[in-house]
Amino acid sequence: MLREGGIPYAVRIFYKLGAAPQCWVVDPPILSYPGCAVPHLYRDCSLCLNLPAEWDPKQLIASTIVPWISRWLFHYEVWRATNGEWLGGGLHPTARRHRTK
Repeated sequence: MLREGGIPYAVRIFYKLGAAPQCWVVDPPILSYPGCAVPHLYRDCSLCLNLPAEWDPKQLIASTIVPWISRWLFHYEVWRATNGEWLGGGLHPTARRHRTK
């Protein structure tokens, strides 16, 4: 069901005190194009929202991570609508280890 302002998404945020939060889109599933991986997505399908230096454990998840997820989802929807052109900019580290979900 479409709603004004975009598709509703369910996300999961995992946070361990002192570590960077990890975020996943739970529903609807994130879809790629054949031969085109979803940009700014880690191997475990968590979202690449920021560079490690941009997160400080003193920051509130509600005022940083949640808006970053919203921005990621906006650019993901544009990426889908433009047949794979990511207009959100940003850098994506080539490797990042995550703790188990």
